[in-house]
Amino acid sequence: MMGKLEMLILMVMIALSLGCGGGGAESPSADELTVRGRLTDVKAASLLEVESITVETETGESFLLEADNRIFSGFTPSHLREHMLQGNLVTVTFHQEGERLVLNDVLD
Repeated sequence: MMGKLEMLILMVMIALSLGCGGGGAESPSADELTVRGRLTDVKAASLLEVESITVETETGESFLLEADNRIFSGFTPSHLREHMLQGNLVTVTFHQEGERLVLNDVLD
């Protein structure tokens, strides 16, 4: 089983290789990472602001992503909790700031 550091390195390498491909779509920045999985925790700062979420991948890796009390269009804490309770997959993009993983965006 891969540790968090190895998984992070692997995701960075994948993001970099995908970012090098041609295409009409805007490429994510080199420091932006993507994970797809199920929400296992949602912490709210208010009715609209997300404090943090935890995403677990199919391989069992868990990522605590801090949202810094941001508002995500279409993804209120209650909407995210619905996804968590129903077990729906989400795709999240994030970046690393020191030891913290900071949430950039959430997609269905």
